[in-house]
This record gives sequence, C-alpha cells and structure tokens, in this order.
Amino acid sequence: MADMNTSAVKKHYSLSELARSLSSQIEKTYSKSYWITAEISKLNYYPQSGHCYPQLVEKKSGKIVADLKGFILKSKYQHIRTKFLELTGKEPGDGMQILFLCTLGFHAVYGLSLNILDIEPSYTLGEMARMRTEAIKKLKAEGIFDQNKSLYLPLLVQNVAVISVETSKGFLDFKNVLASSPFPNSINLRLFPALLQGDAAVASIIAALTKIRQVDIDFDAVVIIRGGGGETGLDCYDSYNLARNVSLFPIPILTGIGHATNLTVVEQVAYKNLITPTDLARNLVQNFIDFATRLKNVKRSLTNFRKGWFTLTRNELDAKANQLELAVSEKLANRRNHIRRSANRINNGVENALVEAKASINYRMPMRLNGVVKNRFETCNRKLNAQPASLAHSTMSQLKESQTNLGFIADKLRILDPANTLKRGFSITTLNGKTVNNADELEPGAELETRLWKGTVKSTVK
Repeated sequence: MADMNTSAVKKHYSLSELARSLSSQIEKTYSKSYWITAEISKLNYYPQSGHCYPQLVEKKSGKIVADLKGFILKSKYQHIRTKFLELTGKEPGDGMQILFLCTLGFHAVYGLSLNILDIEPSYTLGEMARMRTEAIKKLKAEGIFDQNKSLYLPLLVQNVAVISVETSKGFLDFKNVLASSPFPNSINLRLFPALLQGDAAVASIIAALTKIRQVDIDFDAVVIIRGGGGETGLDCYDSYNLARNVSLFPIPILTGIGHATNLTVVEQVAYKNLITPTDLARNLVQNFIDFATRLKNVKRSLTNFRKGWFTLTRNELDAKANQLELAVSEKLANRRNHIRRSANRINNGVENALVEAKASINYRMPMRLNGVVKNRFETCNRKLNAQPASLAHSTMSQLKESQTNLGFIADKLRILDPANTLKRGFSITTLNGKTVNNADELEPGAELETRLWKGTVKSTVK
C-alpha cells in the first residue's frame, strides 16, 4: 500500500503534453526555413489529393544515416513539378538527389515532418550531370566504353530483337517504315517488352537484355526504341548499370530513343545511335536499297561484258579459222609445187641416165648395159615411190592438227551457243524482237515472248 502511495505522488506527464512540449521547442528553435540536401527514397505522390509525402534519406557508403518524412502541399507540388520538367526534363521521383527549402514541424500523431516549400531543380540537374560523368569515367576505366562499337554488324541486318513497348508510338513508327519499304519482308522482328522510362526502366531493360542474351545467336542486332514521350524520363539511360550491360552485350545494340540534345551514356556506348525509331528503321532499310543498287550495277556490267566478250571471241575465232584455211591452202600449194619439182628432177635424171646408158651401150659398156639400166631404174623407182608417201604423211599430219584446232573452236562455239544456254534452264525474253534486260523498263500491257529450250511462251505485263 505504501508503494502505491509513493507511485501516486510521482510527477508525470501525458503523451500529448510531451508532444505539445516538443512541438513548442521545435517551433522556437527552428523558427526559420532551411535549405536541406537529401535523396528522395520514395516520392509517395497521391493523385486524388494532389499532396505529396516524400520519404527523405541521407546515405553514406551505401548506408542510411538519416531518414525523415516530408510533406508538399498540392499547390506547391504542381509548381515544383512544372519547374522540374522545364529544367531537367523529368518530374521529381524516387532516387533523385534534391536541394529543398523547408520548415520543421511536429505533430502529436504524425511526428516530426519537413514542410517542403520549394525544390531547386538546378541542384538536381547538376547531380544528374555528375552521375553521368561518373558513369562514363567508370566505363572508360574498365576499358569497355567502346566494346559494343567494336562488334561486327552485318551489312544487311535481317533478324532484330526489339526492346520497346508494343503499343508505343515509336515501335509502331519503326514497323511502319519497314513495312512500307521496297523490302517489307527482309527484316524479322521479335519484341522483348520493357519499360522505357521512369524509375523502373533500368531494371526492366536489363531484364529484357538478359532474355535476349540467352538466344543471341538468333539475332544480328538489338534495337532499343522509344518515341512519343518527348525528352522526359531519359535519366535512366545515364545509369551506369544499364550502360555497362549495353557495353558488354555480345551483339551490336542500336538505339533510337527520341533524344536530340545531349547524348545519354547508353547512346554513347551503343554500337550506333539515331535520334528516332523512324531514323533507325530508315537506316536499316537504306542498307538493303544500297546493296540492291550495287547488284543491279554489277549485273549490268556483267551483261555488257558478256556481250562484248562473246562478240570479240566470235571475231577472233572467225579470224583464226580464216588464217587456218589460208595456211592449209598455202601448205598444200607448196607441197604440190615441191612434188612437181621433184618429179621434173626425176624425169630429167631418168632421161639423162637413159642417154648415158644409150651411149654406154653404143660405145663403152655394151656388156654392162642391162645391169646399169636395171640399177638406175630401181633407184629412180624408189625415189618416186618414197616422195608421195612422205608428202602424204606430212599433209595428213597438218590436216589432223588443223582438224583438232577446228574441234576446239567448235566446242567453244557450242558452249557459247544460246541454244545450249537455254538447255541448261535459262530463258530469253524479248519485246518486239529485242532482248529484255530490265523489268523496270516494261510497261503494263506489253506483249513479251520468252524463248525456252523447247518452245516459246507469250505473256502480257500487268
């Protein structure tokens, strides 16, 4: 009982009295407004009331060393939001470093709070620039700033992984440009949906890149496209983590995020950057157009070369055939003359021998006449027999050589013969008797005749 009486006489205060005392002390001690720096841990904006209740923190070495609640009245938040958009291109949001003007207050129920009167966007803009500079410095220090730019990008990009929002204007513009190009089915797209702006965009885009990495062998390139949102919400593309993922990605990344002023870090490390999704699509299509033009020029050159070579070869073959004919005729004429001269010499020799034999018979060698005449006659006879055989052998060799050369020439002519070209599956299309080489020169209603190996086909251009 004594203990209870002792407790009853102890001086005490109610909780509300303590709260009022704290409030009074804070109002007296912190009667002015103060500029404070902090990070918005969570904005806590409520659209219905229009008020904002940001959770403000200070971090050192990644650890929170201070954590207080703030309050922004609807009218003041609208003013702050508008000013932020004009200067920084984005609204106040989670993770943003801010410099704000506030007064301190204490409420018996809600506790200590900071009544925010204004936020200085230039401070936040400076922080954003500092973070961008730090991200670039770290990427260069790691030696990966230009790594994605060093990858191989095919001249004709045919399979593309797209990081975008399916219903976004940028993605629709990108697809429309490809569909309306001269090569509408040349580029295959596969969408990997992701958020493209705001606080959650970094994690969302990295998640999409992770999915693409698992099947990167299926793609020539990745495109990150965003459009229709102006230049707000682009600070996520200055994120070191996102930029590092882009730098280290195994296939080229192309960007078209609708940003026309200072390049973000992601745009700087990407393989290629174009301002809008439309520009990006046109760039991909232009490569196909340029390649098709080069092919047409090569085809035209080959056609002209083939025609010229065929004409030149045919002229050369005609000239060689004429030369061969003249050479054979000249050779035969020379052989005939040689035979005639040889025959004359033999005849003269025989006549002389006969004269000598006759003289021998009449005056000197009556007994040896028969033997001499016989031997002389046999010698002359052998010469006469041997001369035509040698001439025939030489002539036949020349003729065989000429036939072989003519055979080679005939084989070349057969290879170049248009009929053999048709036989191999080709065709010749003519318009009014002239060969058609370019489909662009044909007009609707033109009557064409296509010659095949067997037969012809008539058709009309529509």
